[in-house]
Amino acid sequence: IGVSEERSLDLLPELGSVMCETLVLAGEQDPVCPIEDAVDIASAPPASLVRFERLAECRHGSFRDLPELTEAIVREFLGAS
Repeated sequence: IGVSEERSLDLLPELGSVMCETLVLAGEQDPVCPIEDAVDIASAPPASLVRFERLAECRHGSFRDLPELTEAIVREFLGAS
């Protein structure tokens, strides 16, 4: 994907066809995917399949800012102990 394509690429309509449980981790300070966009992403698939985690102190990639919390969320989502 080139830079010009990246700016116009919209995969949001396809997210409505997601058919598996989905975890969306979103940082409220994310400059790459603003929280408003993350809300749209989490709202696109069927609500019964989505777990949305909105992390106030995080930027892009919550594992960088809150690694322990991110790991705990992912482990719990996957059913690991």
